This record gives sequence, C-alpha cells and structure tokens, in this order.
Amino acid sequence: MTQKMETLVALTKSEIEELILNLESNDFCGAKSKLNALIERPVTRSDAYIQQEEAGCPKCRQSDIEAGSENFEADGVYRNYRCNTCEASWSEKYQLTAITDAVGFDPDEPVEQRRYFMIKGRAFDIQWDIDDENELADLPSTMDFEIRLETDENQLIPDEVEDTISDELTSRTGFCHNGFGVSYSVVRSQQSE
Repeated sequence: MTQKMETLVALTKSEIEELILNLESNDFCGAKSKLNALIERPVTRSDAYIQQEEAGCPKCRQSDIEAGSENFEADGVYRNYRCNTCEASWSEKYQLTAITDAVGFDPDEPVEQRRYFMIKGRAFDIQWDIDDENELADLPSTMDFEIRLETDENQLIPDEVEDTISDELTSRTGFCHNGFGVSYSVVRSQQSE
C-alpha cells in the first residue's frame, strides 16, 4: 500500500465530516484542497500502529508488550499498554462499529426513525372533573411540566402535544379534567437512534 493510500485510510471523523460539508455545499475546490493536504500529511506513529498486521509497540515495534486495565468511557473503551523493551506506554481506544453474530434479529434491517421533543411548560386554569367539591382543595389550578413526546413526524402536531400534556396532568394527580390553558416551549428536538 502506498503512503498516499495509507494516509487516506487514516482520516479522522472530523476530517471526513469536513470533506462531506465541502462536497454538500458544492465546494469542490475546498474538498480537493483538503484531500491534497491530507495526502501530503506524513504517516504518524498512531497511523502506522493502527494499520499494522501484528501487535507491536508503536515506538520500537517489538512484541513484548503487556495489556493493562480497561477504562469504559462515554466515547469508547480504553485499554492501557506498556512495552517491556523500550518502556513506552499508551492507550488504545475501541469504539462499537457494528453488531455481528446476531440471533433472533437482523442487525441490517432498517428501523423506523423517530423524533422526540422535550417540551417544558405550564398548564393553568385546570378544570378538574370531580364529584366532590372537597377534592378540589387538594388539586392545583396550575401545574408545571416537562415531558418527552416521541413521534414519527418531523414537527409537533398541536393536538398530540395537548393530549400528551392532558395525560401528564391525569397521571400526576389521578384525576381527569374538562380542559385547561397551556403555555409551552420545545426545549430540545432530537432524532431517536
């Protein structure tokens, strides 16, 4: 494999994202310029270590290395190593890239993408559906809420929002109601994975 090909194999996620942005915005000159700069970039010890076929120290390339502890972090699993020949030490980072050997499901089957919205607000002038007026004393006329609404739609449907808020009021108090006023805002919107 040539040095140019080795360099292209070792692109980082941010470098790939930058190239995609250049291409999506039809900035072909920018993409070409970025690729040329990457091709000229020297192969680093890290690049060579990742691409090697046999385990060995990234500094001296000897195989007398010891694996240490594993650390589980949000962005991956890190394993510490130490070379007994040159005493260099380093950590390898592992990330989940695929599901293999699945039983009972097809890991390549497309899934329905859903979007969720975090909604924060206040229900006011709540008209509780009660039989005994004494129960009204224990029920609030105003309630703050923060709810998560999951939907197949890319935008919120007002009736769905009000139904979800209605369910939240009933769930929290154990009482149904005959209506309420509401003021809310979408705090966050994100696609489910």
